[in-house]
Amino acid sequence: MSSKKYIYFNKKTKTLDILFQSLYIVSMEINKYKIEKELQRLGWTKYRLAKEMGVSPPFIYMIFRDGSKDGRSFQTVEKLARALNLDPKDLIE
Repeated sequence: MSSKKYIYFNKKTKTLDILFQSLYIVSMEINKYKIEKELQRLGWTKYRLAKEMGVSPPFIYMIFRDGSKDGRSFQTVEKLARALNLDPKDLIE
């Protein structure tokens, strides 16, 4: 059974928070270190990762440079996980 969830930007922590119907709150931050390690293992560049995800290279660079809030969406995490063949939960700190 899945819970209904609401995503909002937490201005205090500067993270996306997920509010589940059960009132359980999770802050989501992409684990850039894990992604870097996986890119090294695969021998991929960030440019290659962008192409595999179907996003623009500047979007990937933005995530790594400043942790853009746009890069912390579930959709982005799912695309990252699919491209790297990882479980999405492994990419969230």
